[in-house]
Amino acid sequence: MVAYDSPAGFALIDGQQPALVLCDINLPTSDGFEIARYVRWKAPGTPVILMTTHHNSNIPGQAARAGASHYLPKPFSNAELISTVKSLLNPDF
Repeated sequence: MVAYDSPAGFALIDGQQPALVLCDINLPTSDGFEIARYVRWKAPGTPVILMTTHHNSNIPGQAARAGASHYLPKPFSNAELISTVKSLLNPDF
């Protein structure tokens, strides 16, 4: 499932209960931190991975405070993304 802005993302979270949310921090209508907070409120057990190309030392802490399970700075490899997703969906992996 794909959403291109936060209203569509909120609707997907409400209607689909995804197993995992992968979200960029920079969105056209809000930000990924808001999405992470919404997921924590509506689906507390759903892992959230936030990502961005705009790096600064505050972002990992902001992501954690918003409820993100993991933060990936871009660019990242396919292997890094797959490994992160597997570890969040199957902690015994």
